[in-house]
Amino acid sequence: MFKPLYEYVLIEKDDAPKKTESGLITGVSEDPNEARFGEVVAVGDGYRTDQALSPGVPETVDVFSKLQAFSEAETFQDAEQAMAQMLEPKSQPKPQPKPQPMCLALRVKPGDRVLFRPRSAVTVDHGGSSYYLIKESELMGIDVREGAE
Repeated sequence: MFKPLYEYVLIEKDDAPKKTESGLITGVSEDPNEARFGEVVAVGDGYRTDQALSPGVPETVDVFSKLQAFSEAETFQDAEQAMAQMLEPKSQPKPQPKPQPMCLALRVKPGDRVLFRPRSAVTVDHGGSSYYLIKESELMGIDVREGAE
C-alpha cells in the first residue's frame, strides 16, 4: 500500500460509469475543474510544524537596571562600579534544545467520502490501481451522510 506523507491524502480514482435512477448510464466528466467525490484510502501523519514544541524564550540581560544604577550613582566610585558591571562579560546563555517537529492531525480519515477537484491532485498509478494524491487543504468537503455512496 502507498502511505502519503504529512498533509497529503490518497483518494481512490473512480472512473467507472454510473447508472442513474432513471437507468441512464453516465460517464465521469473529463473536465479537471469539475468537482467530484472520491473515497479516502490513506492519509499522511499530518501538518508538520516546528513551532508546536519550541522551548521558552531564552534569558535576557536586564540592561535597563544596570543603566539605572549607573545614572543614580552618587559618587565617582559608585559610577565606576556600575560601569564595570555593565561591561563585564555576559555569562553564556544555556544552549536551548532544538524544537521538536510535530505533526498536527488531519481531519479526514480512510473511508471518508470527500469532494475535490482533480486539477488540484496528482494522478498516481500504484499496484494496478489509479489514485489521486492531494493536500488536505485542497479538499472541498466531506460527505457526512450515513451510508454515503
